[in-house]
Amino acid sequence: MNHVLFLAAFVGLVSGGSLKQESLKTIAEKINSLHTTWKAETNLPDDLTISSFARLLGAKESEVKLPLRSHQLADIEIPEEFDSRLRWPYCPSISHIRDQGNCGSCWAVAVAGAFTDRVCIATNGSFTLPLSDEELLSCCDECGFGCNGGFPESAWNFLSTNGLVTGGDYNTTIGCQPYSIQACEHHAKGNLPPCSSLPAG
Repeated sequence: MNHVLFLAAFVGLVSGGSLKQESLKTIAEKINSLHTTWKAETNLPDDLTISSFARLLGAKESEVKLPLRSHQLADIEIPEEFDSRLRWPYCPSISHIRDQGNCGSCWAVAVAGAFTDRVCIATNGSFTLPLSDEELLSCCDECGFGCNGGFPESAWNFLSTNGLVTGGDYNTTIGCQPYSIQACEHHAKGNLPPCSSLPAG
């Protein structure tokens, strides 16, 4: 049902092959009227096409179900504030933002990034190299469709069975298998080329 609602909302934002900025602004205003702990803003260009927007939605729903674990939290006092960068300052990956480039690989980038953080934390900072999103993208046949989206659950299964080699960002020599797709500006003007100017991964 959630997917149907999202699809209806997405279709409502589309007009003539591009997204309606006024609709995005309305959504941001609605969120901000709830007075949450964060502020919603629109940061998509006016001429963003449907296909460019769809490439940002690379995670697919999977039939693979990961095992669930229960945790007893009744005796834990939740702090007022928590910043993982301060809690584990010896893990540089926690504050590093990976760039998927013009590729619907968020499923691989997110899993490799999260696993990198978890390994660093579990080893108390004795292992800090980034793990390779490129290996998931290139070698995990059951994970999905490469740059056309994939299944995070299958990626977690792949790395729990096969492990993951090291690999840094695009155009680096960090690790065994660095990311092969050029970084780009997704929603704002900056120093990198706009994603729309680059070939799809």
